[in-house]
Amino acid sequence: MNPDIERLLTLQRDDAELDGLNRRLHDLDAGVRALERERAEAAANLDKARADLAGEEKRQRELQSKFSEHKQLQEKNLAQLDAVKKAREATAAMSQIDITRRALMQDENDLQTAEQRARSLRDQVVARELVLLEVDERIRDTRASTAGEREIIEREIAAAQAKREASSREVSPRLLTAYDRLRRRGRGTPLAEIRGASCSACNTAIPMQRRNQIMSGLTIDACEGCGVLLYASG
Repeated sequence: MNPDIERLLTLQRDDAELDGLNRRLHDLDAGVRALERERAEAAANLDKARADLAGEEKRQRELQSKFSEHKQLQEKNLAQLDAVKKAREATAAMSQIDITRRALMQDENDLQTAEQRARSLRDQVVARELVLLEVDERIRDTRASTAGEREIIEREIAAAQAKREASSREVSPRLLTAYDRLRRRGRGTPLAEIRGASCSACNTAIPMQRRNQIMSGLTIDACEGCGVLLYASG
């Protein structure tokens, strides 16, 4: 077998080991990722409840200001009624007092409704704060329960990465560039064995002359069908 192919196969095995360790770490974190998505949703719900409460409290302040204005106006109307001397003026003053009284009653009803909504929203904020705290606690517990295993896998990844880097230094820059480009495609391994007369990755037939050259170790060639680097064992 071509020595360059042997070095590439060693690198490919190192990459397979590293990929497996990264998958183990990814799978280990799956529970935390699910909880983090749940937390993001809980935090968004809490933000919305707080925004709704802030809007309702602002509306309450506006209603209270409106109520105070109507109350001051009513006091002024009553004072004017005491000062009038003519029946026509008294009738007009009484009409204005009645209009303002109805406005005050409406203001009181609106304030009561707004307070009920605000209380409901405050309860909602508290409930959603509790939900967020509960999710945070579950995230901490999950991370704590997997911390030991994570540490072991991370040490194994560091060792595998160092091993991979050492193997890559044994490969010629030209072949390493081609190999890394094929790995980045993410479509299977960069090297594939010739089985029979075909590429084992895509079953494309390899012409006899090229096949003989590859099998003799005289050349390193790529499959015309899928582009992987071909080799022959034995």
